[in-house]
Order: sequence, then structure tokens, then C-alpha cells
Amino acid sequence: MTVYRPLTLIFFLILLTVPSAAQEDEAEGIQHLATLSGRVTDIVLYGETPHGIRVDVSFEGRLSGMVHGVMKGIDYSLVRGDDVIEIDVRASILTDDGASISAEIRGTMLDGEIRDTSVKLVTGHPAYQWLHDKIIVGKGRSVGDRLNVRYFIDL
Repeated sequence: MTVYRPLTLIFFLILLTVPSAAQEDEAEGIQHLATLSGRVTDIVLYGETPHGIRVDVSFEGRLSGMVHGVMKGIDYSLVRGDDVIEIDVRASILTDDGASISAEIRGTMLDGEIRDTSVKLVTGHPAYQWLHDKIIVGKGRSVGDRLNVRYFIDL
């Protein structure tokens, strides 16, 4: 039976919590992709359903960053009984250089805090096809009719 001294055990636990070089490289690969500064343009309330309250929220805004242009779309929201809003967005991005990019975004919102846990971007434009297989997430706020979401990409 092996007996570990307290200092040896503490050292071992510290080693487990220190990120490896590979983990540090992964963290360094995450970069700011774009920031959406937008506003709500229309709301359609469907009312109470068996799954929660259904609401369609149309929005539009400017993207700035590695991808810049105009984003327009609809969030097919579902307000659950615990007040968490399930985000289910379909949007289009028209970049300043003329590319059209399709966006599919899923996530949650609670108390105005937006957490986009899955962002999928697809386009036929050669300049933006590098976005297809990337992990993209977003975090932001919704206050009144204003939206501000920062998107991050794992390069």
C-alpha cells in the first residue's frame, strides 16, 4: 500500500490544476469574431403553449470585427416556466464586401443576459467559408429594444 505524504499530495493536486501547454494553446486560439449592436424591430406574441410562451422577435443590427456588415433575423423564442428564454435564431448577414452568410443560433437568455451556446455560419462565398467548421459562441445583453452580443471563435 502506498502512503502519500501531505506535501506530495498537495503538489500532485496542483499539477492537476495547472493547464498543459496544449490547453494554453487552445485558450489562445479563442478570438473575438464580431460584436452585434442591434435593436428589436418587431414582436409577434403567440401566447401560452404546452411548451411555454411562444414569441417571434425580429431584429437587425451592425456587426463589427472580423466579420462586419448587417445582420437581420428572427428569434423564435420560447419563454419557459422558469423564466429562461430559449433562443432559436435564423438570420442573414450581408457583409460590407457583399457576401451573404446564413446564421443559425441557439442559446438561452435570463434577466437580459444572452448566452448563445451554438452559432453556425454557412455561406457559398469563398472569402468566408473558413467559418463553416468553427466553434462559435456569443455572450451579451438585451435591454429594452437594444441588443449587444459579442461573438467568439475558436480558431
